[in-house]
Amino acid sequence: MAAVTRYRDAWRRWRTGERGAVFPFGTYGLRLYAGVCCAQAP
Repeated sequence: MAAVTRYRDAWRRWRTGERGAVFPFGTYGLRLYAGVCCAQAP
């Protein structure tokens, strides 16, 4: 699955209240400002 697709899926889940949604590695802005969970580096 492409990174954009994984990001979009995590974003939709996070917006509906699932705060445990894991964003793909490199989601820097949301990790820094919103405290989202991100996948580890490959």
